[in-house]
Amino acid sequence: MKTNVIKRNNPEKIKFVFYFLIFLIFLIVVAVFINYRFFSEKGALFSSLHPKATLSLDQVDHTASKGGLKQWSLKAATVNYFQDRNEALFQTLTLVMYSREDPPTTLTSDKGRMDTQTNDISAFGHVVVVNGLYTLETETLHFKDKERIITVPVTVKITKAASHITSDRMTIDMNTNIAIMEGHVKGVFSGPF
Repeated sequence: MKTNVIKRNNPEKIKFVFYFLIFLIFLIVVAVFINYRFFSEKGALFSSLHPKATLSLDQVDHTASKGGLKQWSLKAATVNYFQDRNEALFQTLTLVMYSREDPPTTLTSDKGRMDTQTNDISAFGHVVVVNGLYTLETETLHFKDKERIITVPVTVKITKAASHITSDRMTIDMNTNIAIMEGHVKGVFSGPF
């Protein structure tokens, strides 16, 4: 039977292994830092920020008031503000418009644009507007803040329960609650609309 004899290692070899382990740990820490800093999801959030914007922000929440009353509030995943054009561009927009008598109207869209001088807002891509029991769906919508007029220059569909109506374009006066639908107006009604 053969017995293993433990030999005493050379102190130089132990130092070499020790320094090698420290160097390896340092490399791992640097690799983790670089991966987190440049390739993580957090870094991906900033890819939608525009390099020529005067100001770029993530997770925006803004409320506009007039005479002490809420006019509208806005939330967006990203905003790029261009001071020279008086323009703010939004990604993943949610806009809530308030009325004196009616429940709030909520708009969601993929993108939005606001004129920062007039507070006029346009929404683009998968635009959905919900007001009480009514839901409006379109691809483009414009809101004139001073006049409180909504204009939909493209095909629009409004639904309420089992009823729906579509048209080529539409205008809504939020002051009078009158909607005017034009061009190929078609509808199916079940009960009061």
